[in-house]
Amino acid sequence: MSNKLLWSIISNKVVLSSDAVLKDELDAHIEEFKQLLGKNKPRNKEESGEKQIGKIGILLNLSNSDAEDLLFHYMTSSFRGTALSAEEIIKDERKFNNLLLELFQFHKSERQYLLQTLKCIIDGVLHKSNRTCIFEEFLDKCYGRDGPKELLLKLLTQLLEEVVSQPVFDSQALNQEYERLFAWYNLREFIETLSLLNITLKKYTWNGKDFLQLLQVSQKNGFGGRMPLRFLFDGRCEGLTETIGQLETCILIQMMCLKPLLDTMSSLDHPILEDGSTVREIEVVLSGMGMQKEHGPLLVSWMIMQSLGPLGDEALVKYQSLGQKAVEQRVLGYIATMTKSVDIKEIIHPIIYEFLTTLSSKFEPTALGTSEDLNAIMEEVLTSRSIAEDFWSDGLDVGLGQVLTEVTLMYPAVSIPFLKVMDSLAGASASSCQKSADLLNDFPGLASYLDEIAPSHITKLDGDTYTLNVNKEFYGHLRDHLILPAGTEGQLITKHFGREIIQWSCAVPAWRIFKLQTQDLLYQVQHGMSSVQSETVNIVKSIVKLILTVLQHSPESYQSLETLSELLLDVFDCFSLIPNAPNDLLSVFLQLVGQLLLQDKAREGILHRLKQNGLLPHFLGLVDNPLEMVMHTELNSALVGSILAGQECVTGLYPFTVAFLEFINSCIKAETSNTDIVYPCIVFILREIFPTHPKWRFDDLHERNKVIDLCLDVFSSALESKDVTLQTLTVSSLLYGPAAFILLELIAIGDKVIQSAFESDTSFGNGPGSKLMSHVGKGLALLNRLFQVRTELHLENEIKDMTLAERLLRAQPSGHSQPHLALTVAHYLFNRQAATIPICAVQLLTFMALDSGLSLLACFGSDDEAIVDILLRRISYGTDDIRLKEAILKFMTVCVDHQPGLLQVLIDANEGQKKKRISTPSAKSAVLKALSSHFKEFKGMKNETAVRIFKASTDFCCALWASGCIPAISALKSAAGFWDDILEPLNAEKPDCGCLTSCLQLLSLDLFASRWQPESELQNRLKGLLAEKSIVRLLQVILQFVEGFQPSQDLSMTLIESSRPVTEGQELYLLNAFRDFFIIIMNDRSPIKIQDSAVASLIENAMESLCKIMKDNKFEIVKSALTNLLVVLISNCKREETLSVSAATVSELLSTLCPSFMGYEPRLQINVLAIALQVFSASTDFSGIAPAFLSVMEIFNSYLQRIPNFLQEDKPHLAFQRAVSLLLALVRTMVFKLKENEKCLDLMDKMDLAPSLLGIVRMTIQVERGIQVCEGSLAVLAAMAEISQFAVQLLNLNLGTSLWLPASSLPMNETAPKASNEWQSDWSDVWKYLIHLCNRLMDTQSYHALNEGLSLIGLGLDRFSKFLIEGPTSIECKKLDLSLAVLNLLNQLSKFKKEWKAQHKHSCDKIMPIVYRSIYISVALLLRPTLLGAILDNKRFSTGVASKRRAHAFDVDHHPISLSNIHRESISESVAPRTPSKLDVLPTLVEIAKNPGFLETQQRLLDLLTRGIAVLSELSPSLEAVLVKVNYLPTKEDTILSTSLSTPALEDKEMNKISAGTLVAVATVCLRFLRDDVKKTSQVLIATLQMLLAQAKLVCDVGDLSGEELQAFKRELGGEFGLIEESVRRITQRRAGLIFEEHDKKAVFLLTSISKKLL
Repeated sequence: MSNKLLWSIISNKVVLSSDAVLKDELDAHIEEFKQLLGKNKPRNKEESGEKQIGKIGILLNLSNSDAEDLLFHYMTSSFRGTALSAEEIIKDERKFNNLLLELFQFHKSERQYLLQTLKCIIDGVLHKSNRTCIFEEFLDKCYGRDGPKELLLKLLTQLLEEVVSQPVFDSQALNQEYERLFAWYNLREFIETLSLLNITLKKYTWNGKDFLQLLQVSQKNGFGGRMPLRFLFDGRCEGLTETIGQLETCILIQMMCLKPLLDTMSSLDHPILEDGSTVREIEVVLSGMGMQKEHGPLLVSWMIMQSLGPLGDEALVKYQSLGQKAVEQRVLGYIATMTKSVDIKEIIHPIIYEFLTTLSSKFEPTALGTSEDLNAIMEEVLTSRSIAEDFWSDGLDVGLGQVLTEVTLMYPAVSIPFLKVMDSLAGASASSCQKSADLLNDFPGLASYLDEIAPSHITKLDGDTYTLNVNKEFYGHLRDHLILPAGTEGQLITKHFGREIIQWSCAVPAWRIFKLQTQDLLYQVQHGMSSVQSETVNIVKSIVKLILTVLQHSPESYQSLETLSELLLDVFDCFSLIPNAPNDLLSVFLQLVGQLLLQDKAREGILHRLKQNGLLPHFLGLVDNPLEMVMHTELNSALVGSILAGQECVTGLYPFTVAFLEFINSCIKAETSNTDIVYPCIVFILREIFPTHPKWRFDDLHERNKVIDLCLDVFSSALESKDVTLQTLTVSSLLYGPAAFILLELIAIGDKVIQSAFESDTSFGNGPGSKLMSHVGKGLALLNRLFQVRTELHLENEIKDMTLAERLLRAQPSGHSQPHLALTVAHYLFNRQAATIPICAVQLLTFMALDSGLSLLACFGSDDEAIVDILLRRISYGTDDIRLKEAILKFMTVCVDHQPGLLQVLIDANEGQKKKRISTPSAKSAVLKALSSHFKEFKGMKNETAVRIFKASTDFCCALWASGCIPAISALKSAAGFWDDILEPLNAEKPDCGCLTSCLQLLSLDLFASRWQPESELQNRLKGLLAEKSIVRLLQVILQFVEGFQPSQDLSMTLIESSRPVTEGQELYLLNAFRDFFIIIMNDRSPIKIQDSAVASLIENAMESLCKIMKDNKFEIVKSALTNLLVVLISNCKREETLSVSAATVSELLSTLCPSFMGYEPRLQINVLAIALQVFSASTDFSGIAPAFLSVMEIFNSYLQRIPNFLQEDKPHLAFQRAVSLLLALVRTMVFKLKENEKCLDLMDKMDLAPSLLGIVRMTIQVERGIQVCEGSLAVLAAMAEISQFAVQLLNLNLGTSLWLPASSLPMNETAPKASNEWQSDWSDVWKYLIHLCNRLMDTQSYHALNEGLSLIGLGLDRFSKFLIEGPTSIECKKLDLSLAVLNLLNQLSKFKKEWKAQHKHSCDKIMPIVYRSIYISVALLLRPTLLGAILDNKRFSTGVASKRRAHAFDVDHHPISLSNIHRESISESVAPRTPSKLDVLPTLVEIAKNPGFLETQQRLLDLLTRGIAVLSELSPSLEAVLVKVNYLPTKEDTILSTSLSTPALEDKEMNKISAGTLVAVATVCLRFLRDDVKKTSQVLIATLQMLLAQAKLVCDVGDLSGEELQAFKRELGGEFGLIEESVRRITQRRAGLIFEEHDKKAVFLLTSISKKLL
């Protein structure tokens, strides 16, 4: 692992899976840390330098083995090519020279990173971090108790002796570049070593000799002024030499222990003073100093140290010369310069504070410099939190506290120093801010210049004391001026620029004086700009800064500062109206306004002011569309724009623009609803600032970085706001407008440029390179968020054009040297300094991977292997950031579906190809090994980081399973203990919600993918998981998550059904995952199922949780998810007692929901109704159902009022239609169950339920919409028709006119012409329910309902004829049901055959031939089960081939096959094998039985035969009447039998009578199906034989047959009866368990005996 990565880990930039990983990595680097501070291993003279490795060794002064190791580390951590490209570079001399230079920089930077790492380790020990124990153990192993102090001092000496190695480059330009870099890195390493030495001295002991050694090193390099290789220095190096001098000075001062010596340390314990000989050596060195500014602080410190030692004040005289030299070098001025050094302020500021504190205890600090320098030092130093805490704890009477007291006493005569120091203290911390406020409240008095008071107005008392003779007015020209009464005493305190200052004793809070000074400026402005004094402007500006700082650290202070704030805003209003007002003043005022916006009390007033003063941009006109705002709306830039264009762009300084950006950011964060201010300002930024800032002239580079930072912060705040319009403005501009170019240019900078800039920084984290890295990181994060918000707002639907980023992704680069944008983003994976950059880069690659028109593998081009290598390395290394691993896994998850080529390369990694990877030794299994290791890590440590990586890994596995990536799946499952590892969350006591979800999803996918044939390991795990205790415990854990879930208001069910969110909704995903797993495991093909008792327990727990959630008034989304699970559980429950017990709970649930049922979301309504329907349908406890009837009726009444509007909509509301259908089914069930309950019947009667339902049916038929509603209503009416009182009520409603007649107007074809394409339009099932209703009425009211039956058959005659013949010819279950319904109606009518024939003979005559045909075709199919199975298989296949046409029942090969084309088969042929024909080879009976629809279709055909025979039996004279002929005279009209005895064939033909062969075939079919339902089948058999005998007798008596024909008919029919009798005997003897009941057997034998006599 590279030192850069180790530094990022130690510095907490990387989130690790555990601290054990860190410990292992440190142990692996112990030797490297030891060698770092020692001299490099010398290069042997014998080693050759001819080969490339030798050249590296010569350049870096390394042995060949060390040079080879360095090359390997470079290739595995920083090289961005492939092994093949590396070989080409090494072979090419010119390219190799460039590689040498890169290796040199890599070697030097690795040393610096190791120094930084060591500094972080020691700092972690000093500040007692959570890794302190690990760091202390490592330091002891590496350097022992004394630490690396001596090695660091030695390294400093070595660095001063460095010389440029003998160049190995042929090019002079490369040699010059090498020398320049050598000097640069030497200085950088020297600075880092000094920084490390500073922190090491805080941890480890040291002595005077160490001080002397560092002093000698500093003297040798001239405190940075005489560093080696100075002739190679450039401008950057000059700054580094100054830093070296400052660091050396401060470290030496720190080693003198001035403040400890002043406080508690004895001079005998002082590490320097205890050794007299060393002190003398030091003094010899110090005596030669005094010629450089760096010497001043050091000489003064030595003098002070000696004065605090044994010599005491005598030392001040002895070392007076040192003090004089320091004064000559203007020591305080130099220290003031040091405090402004940004790079090392954290090191030097505490040292300077201790130095000044000790100095002021011995001297008057201004004796060594000016008060201005001292004030400047205090302003910088006191901004530190720790220093401010020490300052307040030391008190105001010692050290720098005395200086603050002096500055305070001069206020307001001298205002600026006091205000700046107080601003620094207030900004240090919240506690320091409070103490500063307390000081301002308890102000000691007022100061004024003595010469401003007339001599007659004061009297001098003793010494420097004065008294006022008259009242003195402060700011007397103001209305609220301050008056000091006569007699007030004052003290002459000091002189300022030659003027004496007197302080008057009076208790006046400083806030009062601030107010007066602000009013003074307001007074001056109101009298014209010529009256405005610059000093007053500066004072007020300082006051504004102080108020701003106080509000930032103590927002509650606004209440006491409200009046002053309002006054300041008045001043701001005045200056905003003045042309060419001071920018710096307006800037601080605008910052204050932004801070005040965070105060709720002040916000409204401030917004009103901003609208009035014309400061901020505003739109010219009203625009509601956010897209129009960005693209086309005219904008007045107001004062902000004029200052930017007219002043700041000219001067190159942008304080007001920076303040404006900060203000807008505050506005957005304050979530102000005043869109008149925010929208125009954000548009102004998107149009005029962010797109154009690269063209501006910046005198200060930091200001340019500030502008970019603030723009990116403003955009991020806008995207995170809840204002959809603001989000739309930002997204549309940054993705489609000119600002998109700048954002993409920022992202396209590339990691190489960032690395180069970072390496050029003068310090870690504070240079331009660090800022550039920060900008790129923010840019990547912003672009990711932009695409995310665009998806959330569905802007891709409003703006059809591709975004600029998408266009650039699809476009080819303009030049050969310019990489593709996707490749540039991928290269950010090589960045090690900023953890967020590679994470955001992978997230952006994830979005790119979703683009179906983009191949990332093609975009990577020749760098594809390098990118794959870095992806594999960063996901495989245990020391990489866990967040990055998570992002890479999510990226690969997306690649499964959208980038299969790249995924294949990632998994296979081109094993065996010529391009071998350098970095991944076993790349073929790198991804799969990483997954296995992640699962094992989770098993060992279940912390938050392990959970995150586990979830990402399992999500990736789920994607592999879902896509059917068989090789990867097989490889993963072949790993030892794979299922034990990945299913670990299921065994945890406190599992993670997301981990449980992923486990259940993976189990469901694996079972489904393996077609419910899991391997033995998983099968064993499933047995344990599906045991009753385990599965119930799992559901209880899930329900605990759900009960504790608190969703946000905007979380909808749509979100839960879509891709899983990262932060919210996981509990509901878990519930849905359990539901899906339950569905999979209860599949018929599953080898392991949940026991019935376990299912019952699951239902009980879910019901209990649902009741609890209902009582707690949880969110609807939770209720919907839980009820959805209950629907699934109940549908798989086989224990009726469980559902009966649940009936009371469901009744209570309905009663709870009833009052606001219509207010719930449709999904919840549907689930609750489905639960009630399933429970009530299975329940046998009617007492548990009855309480819910009233609630159900109230809900139904609510729906009833909405149905008319629903039917008028152009597009159906599917959820409403589904809910109504369930509700109607529930009502029907309850009516059926509670038909004996008088209360329920009375309620239905009071509600006029029957007329209401009838009205719904008529309405649906009239508009030809709402089929499901119509069918459900008819089903309820049919259930009511079974109750006598409601049957009478229905008959009184005249159904013929009110229902049958409107229904007859429906079209004959299935598609209703008036129906919209969105509405279901197959109305054939409606007739089934109409017929069913008529049948129920005739069952209940018998003869009284006959007229309704006759009306229905008359109006629907043609339709019924079609239904009868379509059933058996199509063998579709739906049409067979219609045929059965018609036959049921005919059966009812046939009971009144006389009335039927008398009142409507036409319908009877027309319908009977259709009945004959229906029976004929049905029996033909039942005789040929093999052919029937082949037809069903073929129909099922053709349906799946996306053929929308309706196939005929015999359309086997996708071509029409007429019945006449199928040859006739005898009964025996149905079992014999067929020769191949157009039907191909028919399946066997065993194969037929596997067809799920075969037995169902066969049963329906048998039912059709049963109903048909029943109809014929009623219409035909009885056998008794024919034989006895009492009151009966046979006629030809009674004969419905033809004498043909041929077996029915598959041919559709007209027939006026039913053939004897058809009835014989029916008897044969009955004998075949005798085993299925003995009682029912035997009855059909007897009825068929009776009718056959009766009709045969009629044919013999009144038929037109000749004698020979009649004899032949009798002979053949008698033979058939004989066969039937023999079959019955064989069945009775052979199948003892399936024999006829005795009376049925006797009836058959009797009929055969009669047939023998008759025939």
